Amino acid sequence: MRKLSILFVILLATQIAQCKEFSIANSMRPKKNSDGALDKTRILLGPGIGVNAFNRGFAFNLNPSLAYAFTDNFYAGFSLGYSYFQQSTDYKNPVSNLDEKFRYKIPSYSASVFARYIIANMIIIGVEPEINNTKVYTDRFFNSSGQLNVESRRLSVSSFLVGGGYCQRQSDIGHLFFMAMYDLRQNPNAARYYESLDIRLGWMIPLFNQR
Repeated sequence: MRKLSILFVILLATQIAQCKEFSIANSMRPKKNSDGALDKTRILLGPGIGVNAFNRGFAFNLNPSLAYAFTDNFYAGFSLGYSYFQQSTDYKNPVSNLDEKFRYKIPSYSASVFARYIIANMIIIGVEPEINNTKVYTDRFFNSSGQLNVESRRLSVSSFLVGGGYCQRQSDIGHLFFMAMYDLRQNPNAARYYESLDIRLGWMIPLFNQR
């Protein structure tokens, strides 16, 4: 009897595994209309914002995006963005000998492609290669009154972001998400991402009515 029970459990587990494999494979197939064309109701529009606070500074960004839901759990697309980074530093005025403060201000523009996957309708993970056109400070000098001044130029800097977070379904493919992203490249010129996490809140909305 014990051997039969063990055999039954093994057979049951095998059937469950096969069902799961079929379900996963089925969910990864791109959704198409009956004529074979991609389904426009699976196009997602994604207004998004990001914030980051750290020692004596902050950053925020706006990232509108457009994506296609290849399955109910997987989508990919592209994003355009604007970000603003500011950080304060103290220095001593060599003329007045007083402590003063200078604020580094870095506006940046970005373009990226991304892919995200939703697990168990509540966990979202993603990757996002990105190119940033940003301001880079090249020199520091003091003027005649002893105040700090800087010279800068524009520079293109690449990033490779990975991360994950929480997701809340609004429809089959529409959802809210809260993610923390980390730049694997850690280029100091990508000030917004350097040695910090980028916190993002977004909403992926079906652009057309779903049938």
